[in-house]
Amino acid sequence: MASRAKLANGRTTKTRADDDQLRKELSACALKRYEQIAEVAASRIAIGLGQTYLQFHTSGGHICDFCRQLDGMTLPIDSPIWRFCTPLCHDLCKCYFTSLTNRELKAYNVKVSEPRALQIHEYRDAQTGRIVQVVAGIQPGFGQWDWEGAIHRYLDAYLRKRKKRV
Repeated sequence: MASRAKLANGRTTKTRADDDQLRKELSACALKRYEQIAEVAASRIAIGLGQTYLQFHTSGGHICDFCRQLDGMTLPIDSPIWRFCTPLCHDLCKCYFTSLTNRELKAYNVKVSEPRALQIHEYRDAQTGRIVQVVAGIQPGFGQWDWEGAIHRYLDAYLRKRKKRV
């Protein structure tokens, strides 16, 4: 077990090892949730229930300016912004989003947001030399998820399963 650092007031704080473990757990939970959302979105498309929307939410005590600007943003799941702004957006981010149907948008009186302009720039990893596109405000290595690819994978799997039944 990692040792804890002692503060002047006698309280203890988490060590870097504790932070790393928490980060891994949060990332794993978020990825599983995104897989579930993509699977449900694909099944909605396959059976004709229409578009799935994602709504960004902030959570926790300290909220960065970038996440605060996105709070409440509701856009279709295939909107390009979600490719870059999928929570977790930075180290120890506690933001999340929910998926909504057309019926839920009406029932909860949620308006679809105007797409936000993003400042996208290239980031080069000094260790690997790999270059990725990132949005200003999002820590490199965070915030990216291929929604379109995930939905297509699940939609193909769903349709193949339906063909086998027929």
